[in-house]
Amino acid sequence: MLDEGGKAMSADGNHLIAVIKESENYEKLAESLADIRKDVNSLQQISLGTQSFEVEWFLGGDWKFLACVCGLELRRMDEIEKKQTFNNGFERTKFKHMAGWESFLNDTLKIPFNWFICKETKKLKSRDLTGPEKMKLFRNIDFTQILPNHSKSADILQLWTQFMSITDMLSSSNLNQSIEQFQQKSTAFMDQFLQLYHTKHVTPYMHALLWHVPEFLKLYGQICSFTQQGFEKLNDKTTKDFFRSTNQRGLDALTQIVQKRNRMEHLEDLGCQRKTRTFNCSNCAAQGHNILTCISECNTRGFKPCCSPSHVMKSNGKWDKQCENVQV
Repeated sequence: MLDEGGKAMSADGNHLIAVIKESENYEKLAESLADIRKDVNSLQQISLGTQSFEVEWFLGGDWKFLACVCGLELRRMDEIEKKQTFNNGFERTKFKHMAGWESFLNDTLKIPFNWFICKETKKLKSRDLTGPEKMKLFRNIDFTQILPNHSKSADILQLWTQFMSITDMLSSSNLNQSIEQFQQKSTAFMDQFLQLYHTKHVTPYMHALLWHVPEFLKLYGQICSFTQQGFEKLNDKTTKDFFRSTNQRGLDALTQIVQKRNRMEHLEDLGCQRKTRTFNCSNCAAQGHNILTCISECNTRGFKPCCSPSHVMKSNGKWDKQCENVQV
């Protein structure tokens, strides 16, 4: 994973070895993954000819899964009273600030957003933002505008700015020279967080950010390889395979998923990997666009502009070069 670098962060750098249809508890997972755990333990050292390789294994997953496989008894998600445990200053019994959210997203950030009543559940809902939309929101959010009557809106905004600065540092490919600076920023963030909230609001992720992320940075220089981004992409592909390539019937569907992934990986190892089709623009011969989106000078005329950026026009259901139809 560390040696492959960027490939490990793509779906092609991850491989499907098991699909389990069981509840998430320690006993079921231990029984289902017993043979895989045995194989992993036997692969601590690999010999190839005269060379010997030491394999370093990492256990990854979300916090609930890691707590489950490690046998830790933590608070269940459905037992946490959200209104009492997480207090973000938002008055849930009133809706006066929801209009502020809509106005901020639509008018300020130009992100289409609105609240609506779900026809099935009769509850207030909203659409999920895309990844780029979330990043745009995170980098431009203004709590003083969204929560104008909140007494600590300016402090919350400053806290959020500190958090975004920390995430920007983590996205760097190499942090060997600024690990101490990262730890100082994380400590300052936690100190200010505890001034606004209580210790019961500190999550395990915050603990990991302050105490364990710097440890990973000292050992490996970055944590991008541990985000499991490629695994999530593989999970998306596997979900699509379930709905598009299986009969969706119990264990047979899981078998079909694994067989399809194995066939695809086998063909890729043989050099039969599908490649992205490339084409050249018929106007400028460059790649990445076609004549419809080309902004270069038309090759049918010696002067500019003649019809740029639209080099063609639709006539009688067909695209014709507009330059040839221009009367000089």
